[in-house]
Amino acid sequence: MTLQQAHEAASAEHRAGRLDSAQRIYEQILQYQPTHLDTLLAAARLNHQLGRIEHAIEYMRRANVIAPDRTDILANLGMLQAMTEHFDEALPTLRRALAIDPNLPEVHNNLGNVLRRKGDLAGAIAAYQTALQQAPNYADALVNLGIGLVSANDPQAAIPVLQRAAGMAPDNVDVRVNLGEALRREGRGAEAIPLFQAAMVKRPNEAEIPALLGQALIGVGDVRGAIEAYQRAVSLNPNHAEALSYMSVAYAIANDLDAAYQAAGRAVQIKPISGEVQNNWGHILQKLGRADEAIAAYRESLKLTPHYPEPQNNIASTLWDTGRFEEALAEMHKASAMSPGHAAIDANLGMMMLTLGDFENGWRVYEARLEVIPGVLDKQTARPRWDGSNPAGKTIVLESEQGFGDSIQFARYVPMLAARGARVIVQCQPHLQRLLQTVAGVAQIALADEPLPEFDAYARMLSLPGLFNTDFATIPASVPYVSADPRRVIEFRERLAAEPSGIKVGLAWAGNPVHGNDRDRSIAMQALAPLAKVPGVRFFSLQKGEASRQAQSPLSDATVTDWTNDLTDFADTAALVQNLDLVITIDSAVAHLAGALAAKTWVLVQYVPDWRWLLNRNDSPWYPTMRLFRQSIKGSWNEPIAQMAESLRDLAAGR
Repeated sequence: MTLQQAHEAASAEHRAGRLDSAQRIYEQILQYQPTHLDTLLAAARLNHQLGRIEHAIEYMRRANVIAPDRTDILANLGMLQAMTEHFDEALPTLRRALAIDPNLPEVHNNLGNVLRRKGDLAGAIAAYQTALQQAPNYADALVNLGIGLVSANDPQAAIPVLQRAAGMAPDNVDVRVNLGEALRREGRGAEAIPLFQAAMVKRPNEAEIPALLGQALIGVGDVRGAIEAYQRAVSLNPNHAEALSYMSVAYAIANDLDAAYQAAGRAVQIKPISGEVQNNWGHILQKLGRADEAIAAYRESLKLTPHYPEPQNNIASTLWDTGRFEEALAEMHKASAMSPGHAAIDANLGMMMLTLGDFENGWRVYEARLEVIPGVLDKQTARPRWDGSNPAGKTIVLESEQGFGDSIQFARYVPMLAARGARVIVQCQPHLQRLLQTVAGVAQIALADEPLPEFDAYARMLSLPGLFNTDFATIPASVPYVSADPRRVIEFRERLAAEPSGIKVGLAWAGNPVHGNDRDRSIAMQALAPLAKVPGVRFFSLQKGEASRQAQSPLSDATVTDWTNDLTDFADTAALVQNLDLVITIDSAVAHLAGALAAKTWVLVQYVPDWRWLLNRNDSPWYPTMRLFRQSIKGSWNEPIAQMAESLRDLAAGR
């Protein structure tokens, strides 16, 4: 039998599936003729089929020595080397094939896979794109390009690629998972959730998919669902450090700090070399008030991921929370320098500057918040933002943002804008409609869900201080600039006249519970009990929402009169406030309402204040009739409430 006849016999055995027999004949041929190229290639294919990849590589290397310029041999050798994670060998092999013939889309695709595994995402993406230029319907390259773009954190580019890939490869679970992750990162978590859920059905034992589902659920506010998803991931893989770490953050959002501490602690034990795990561990420690330990965890995270700005930002925020304001500012500047244009970090930096009284730089830097939380008009109109240029003869829409109090505080700029010749439309929440209509210069009030008339430009209300170059000397602090319906004022005056005599004090003790810092600023009504010991004082609730129920219980030995069912909006509350002698409140919308009405107002301010209350002063340049009572110990209201009680005693006694 000749060598060729032997090779044909082995090939027949190979085609018939009698692989052991084929392998014996191939080896016999190669013992007699080690350079028989066709047999080397056939033996490589057979060993690949058997999963003996290292043997396949050896046969292919021998074939490459005999035919060094055959691109099919180089392509297959490079593919096999990549399969065994011999990436440093695969890379020059694949590049050699492309140097001989650059028009090999499969080789470009495999090169992209090798580059992606080596961390060269830009190179991988370029390789996949080249493959698709040569073969536009090459499904594998399309899938890999989408995955590469997700890995490169370019979800906007990844989404259309993966959507097309899903149409070409409808059963590819990786496509669905990566498309879901791209959608999640683009803030489209609601669209991502069903993709992850479908992938979990296909791969019920893969822990990574429920971990990603948890991230998407967190993004849409389903904290309990997220925790359940993370628990499933951990049940499938108890050492899934990332799932444990994410779960700790979810527990913290749910205010279950014990569970958060346990999950984060397990995560950091399993994977202490993960920058993200260390960062989340620091987050939980910060929540628990263990500032020095939190900073140490953030610094470890920063060491592990030196170009990741989040831990640097968190170091700054932790220092800020402990009252080390100048140190915090310096650290936040570092975070901003690490990631130029990072909107969330710059917004935090801007708030720090404003708190420290640096209005000149603070207003400018704080504009970064516009990129963090786009407004309604940012999404709905092609009209430009007003840039502070001459507005005469133009219609300007002012869009409310953030809380009710912010809208009330910065409505003071409407008269200034109108005085420069603008027609001003204020877009606001329904509860503010009647109140803000009383501001001088307001031509029209528009609600967010109503169509707007023609306008020339728009601005967010918190941008107005910067647009008017506000400093301490030019804060528009003339009050009142809002007013109540005179008829409602008379109604409440008559009702109050029927009440027992005494100093009439309005109370508000809780803010919006969804506010990010509400836990530190809101109190229980009973915390104000020292005020009730002052003789000659009558208390009236100004508290709305769930916390208003507390007014049904006596405040120490005093009754709190509750007419809040008759307060349908801020205009009604204003009518009651205008009949009171004093308003006592935490940092909430009521504080801004009372200050804007020029009512005597005392505000309880937390240890780390909101930026508008500045530092180390008991007055506010924004509201001349306001007095601030500050915490001197973080978390303790005893001292400022005691000071407030003593001042109330003086007021009641006419001192």
